[in-house]
Amino acid sequence: MRFIFILFILGLFSFGKTTTNHIGTSIVDNSKVMSVDTVVADSLKAIIAQGKALFISNCSTCHDIGLREKLIGPGLHGVTERWGAYPREDLYAWVRNSQALVAKGHPRAVGMFGAWKTIMVSFPNFTDEEIESILVFIENS
Repeated sequence: MRFIFILFILGLFSFGKTTTNHIGTSIVDNSKVMSVDTVVADSLKAIIAQGKALFISNCSTCHDIGLREKLIGPGLHGVTERWGAYPREDLYAWVRNSQALVAKGHPRAVGMFGAWKTIMVSFPNFTDEEIESILVFIENS
């Protein structure tokens, strides 16, 4: 949601160009104006597309592409709600290195590892934005 808000704010600055006519009255050229809804929708589509590509190439081996079935790892539908009691950064840390979070005694991480008894592949090079795009893809699938 942080990224959508940022994109919304950026979209506010992409509206028509204001010029002044020969008698000093400001005129807004609306020929290239995009609505906030269009800017947000296009930005959301781009984030979802990035998340889908990352999910397919990195996560789909162990997690259901439909996001609901259990494979090697759990279906990911509702993952943000299941991690909702913890800061979003904890979920990012889980994706980057689940066993480090288990070793720290994080309650959700310990519970997940205990339930699945499988070590999740680490993705230490994923940025917050990449992880967030995967989560946005999951939330919108």
